[in-house]
Amino acid sequence: MRVTLSPHWNPEDKDLYLIHNFTDVRAKFDFLTGRDNIKNLTLLSSNSAVLQTGANVVYNDTSVRQIHFILNGKNATRNPLVINGHRCDGPCVAAVSTVAIDDNQKLWSQPTSWKSGKVPLAGEDVVVEPGQNLIYDLEESPIYNYVQINGRVTFKQDAPKLHLRAKYVFVRMGELFIGNATQPYIGQAQITLYGMKEDQHIVYDNAVEAGNKVLANTALLSFYG
Repeated sequence: MRVTLSPHWNPEDKDLYLIHNFTDVRAKFDFLTGRDNIKNLTLLSSNSAVLQTGANVVYNDTSVRQIHFILNGKNATRNPLVINGHRCDGPCVAAVSTVAIDDNQKLWSQPTSWKSGKVPLAGEDVVVEPGQNLIYDLEESPIYNYVQINGRVTFKQDAPKLHLRAKYVFVRMGELFIGNATQPYIGQAQITLYGMKEDQHIVYDNAVEAGNKVLANTALLSFYG
């Protein structure tokens, strides 16, 4: 967004306080005036007399998501004001090195299978590390926040029922298998996604986002049943 101030602005004119809501994913905003990039929270300064065009505060909570900023005529060099939104701050989906999959399979349900020494709990982010080879064996998982697969996850072939629950499942640099071409999975395999429209999105770069409540795949996903 670009705002050009009228030449009729005077330094003694009152501030124009603007509020915009936004629903798309924005990790940060630039408020560019002249050669300055006005930092967030400047609008909360205790000295309101020094506030100039571009002073702002961004509320990025999923329940609010508002931009507050002011325009005034106190500094002619702060014209125009350009506001740029960014879906991510820096690299959105950082690179992950490809590592050969470990031949030693480990059960998802065993604490020793995880670097943390414990099985992931409800609401946690779960990352299957590059090279890690896990057998998913939970009849009913807790509802995880985010499951990112950079190694291999295979649903246990002889289990009668398996259920993976999460807000997001992202097969990023790894593999997710349920059955195979010669041995289709014959039990009940289920992946359930949870979340609200306002929840945080998976963002690949500043041009592409996957949204939320998604099963996203940029590597290898294979289901046979």
